[in-house]
Amino acid sequence: MRLPIVRKPIRVNPDSRRVIARFFFNGNDRAKQVLQKVMVISEDTAFGIVSPLLQEYSKRHRNITRVLNRHCSKLKPLFEELGVDFDTLTVYRKLLIGSYFTHEYSIESAAFFNPSIVDDPDQTELEDGQRRVIMSFRAVGEGHISSITFRRALFDKDNNITVLPAGNYIDEAEIVRNAVYNKKLFFEKAVTTQINIDVLKELESKLDHHFEYSNLRRIILDSQKLQENDIYKLEYDKILWLADSYYEIVFSLDTD
Repeated sequence: MRLPIVRKPIRVNPDSRRVIARFFFNGNDRAKQVLQKVMVISEDTAFGIVSPLLQEYSKRHRNITRVLNRHCSKLKPLFEELGVDFDTLTVYRKLLIGSYFTHEYSIESAAFFNPSIVDDPDQTELEDGQRRVIMSFRAVGEGHISSITFRRALFDKDNNITVLPAGNYIDEAEIVRNAVYNKKLFFEKAVTTQINIDVLKELESKLDHHFEYSNLRRIILDSQKLQENDIYKLEYDKILWLADSYYEIVFSLDTD
C-alpha cells in the first residue's frame, strides 16, 4: 500500500534572539582581579551601574536578578580567599559582581535541525479533528554547543499545521546534585569504571556509610594535592567525574 505524502510549506526557523544568561568564568586569578576592583567601587556607583543594566537585561530574561545572584554565589570560595565576608555585601554590589560573571549565549545562532514530534499531553479545549503536538529540535549555538529546544504546533482535521510562536524567555536548568550518597553503591559503580583500586580504597576508608557530595569533593581535592604521581591524580579526577554524573535538573515553572 502506497502512502502519499504532501510536503507542507511550513518552516520552523531558528531565532538568534533567544538567549540564555550563562555563568562566565575565566580562571581564579582573573576573577579575583575583577572582584578586587568591584569591591572598591562606592555603593552609589554600584547602584548607578546596576540600575540600567537590570532594565536592559530584563527585556530578554524573566528573572535576571535571580540569575545574577546565583552567579555571584558561585564565587563564594574566592571571597573567602580574599578575606571578604560574602554575607556583608549589599544587594546591588552582589548584582554588579554577578553581572561581571554573566554572558548572554544565543542557543540557536549556528544551526537548527533534527526535528522529532510527539503528542502534547494536554489535548484539552480543542475542536473536532484537532491535535496538539510538541516538536523538539537540536539547536546549536556559539562554540557549537548543542541544546534541545521545543515548539508547540496544532494540526487541524485537514492536516494543516500551525506552529505556535516560541516563548520570549528561556533559561538553563538548575543542576541539583544528589545530596547524600550511599558508599557501598557508589564504590561498586566506581569499580566498574576501572578506576585504580588503590585510590578507591583510600577514599572509601575516609568516607562514612552515607556522605554528601561536598564532603566527597573536599576529600578528593585534598588527597589529590598530596599525590605526586600525575597518573594517580587523573584517577581522582575520574572519581570526581563519576560523582558529578549523578544529578537532577530542575526548570523554573515559569520558564518557556
